Amino acid sequence: MRLKNGEIVTIKTTQVNDAQALLDFFNASLYESDSLTTAPGELNLTLEMEERLVQGWIDNKNCNNLICLHEGEIIGICGLHGKDNRKRLGHITNLGITVSKSYWGLGVGYLLIQEQINYAKRVGLKKLDLEVRTDNLGAVHLYKKCGFEIEGTHKMAALIDGEYKDNYFMGLIIDL
Repeated sequence: MRLKNGEIVTIKTTQVNDAQALLDFFNASLYESDSLTTAPGELNLTLEMEERLVQGWIDNKNCNNLICLHEGEIIGICGLHGKDNRKRLGHITNLGITVSKSYWGLGVGYLLIQEQINYAKRVGLKKLDLEVRTDNLGAVHLYKKCGFEIEGTHKMAALIDGEYKDNYFMGLIIDL
């Protein structure tokens, strides 16, 4: 796949042997943006814990974690993490995404989300949900471009540097 700057990237499903690279990527990402739920220093996962987490994603059809690689390095991750396997809620999953700051605006997020929408269709999921900070305009634009709609506002969703921030609840209904 080609980014807007012409660079070639690869998207693949996360495997257990990617666990250390995932931890390293996510830990680095925490210092690039305050839009993530986790703050720097709060990620307390061991390699063994991350490996179990990845295996859990692999074993659950309502979960799918993708990584985007450029020259062998992770530059983005995008996960579908099923809320629940109960009959009444099993059609819904949450989408989360993180892209390296140096790749913002180059199409990494769009490519990852499109792959996840295709996955959701293949396995019969009907709704993708996410939360995004209301002041993260680039992300809100990306999600709208991918078909997500704002469904509501989560007031005081995060406390960042002493200031409360709101999130949008956004959702995408897939082929009813």
